[in-house]
Amino acid sequence: RCGRETDLAQARALVLEELRFRGVRRGRAEAVADELMPMIDTFLLRYPGLAREGDKEVGFLMDLGGPVVSGVMDRVDVQADGSVLVVDLKTNRVRGQAVDEAMARYGVQLDAYAVAAGRVHGTDCVTARLHFLYPDEVRERSYGPDELREAAEKLKELAVRAARHDLRNTPIQRIAECDRCYFAPLCGFAVQDRRDVCEACETRVDDEVLPVVSLSDDEYLDLGGLEGGWL
Repeated sequence: RCGRETDLAQARALVLEELRFRGVRRGRAEAVADELMPMIDTFLLRYPGLAREGDKEVGFLMDLGGPVVSGVMDRVDVQADGSVLVVDLKTNRVRGQAVDEAMARYGVQLDAYAVAAGRVHGTDCVTARLHFLYPDEVRERSYGPDELREAAEKLKELAVRAARHDLRNTPIQRIAECDRCYFAPLCGFAVQDRRDVCEACETRVDDEVLPVVSLSDDEYLDLGGLEGGWL
């Protein structure tokens, strides 16, 4: 709904309008808008005018030679030299070293998006970018022919193992999201302050949920989307 000339005031008005439409009362809507506006401000400043116009919410279903990977890319831009830039916008509340840790956790998602974008646009030169909007920090991974081929093989192996129920648990590590997760006790972690968590659920936007691997009999690996075309 944001046009090329949307400024911060217009964006806030749109947010409040959407919240009221969803039945959020005025006082609470203002508090939620206050939480969202730094992220929206970053987006408007980083992607002004025409830069906001690339292909958005690009869905795909990608055949890896048996397993199928699906996803939805936030935006895909074809550069002047024919290479492709895939941008995934993140709302995680992370800073400093936590940004790099989050980047590592999104590795499979970046691989899937890079391979899919390369196939869609027929290029073997892709950059996959994570833009963490709250701290306004960017992390990128570049892919050439060898990296794209390796990424596709890794995705296929992961999907096949998932379908065979052959995935092994990785060591449990406490991360920032654990402090707001109601299931933290199942991992042996105690939520530091349940009252703060309850307040956060009511007045703050939760950290983004990490990609989830789902299993099925037809060797299907779900990375976050259902709509799109076959690649």
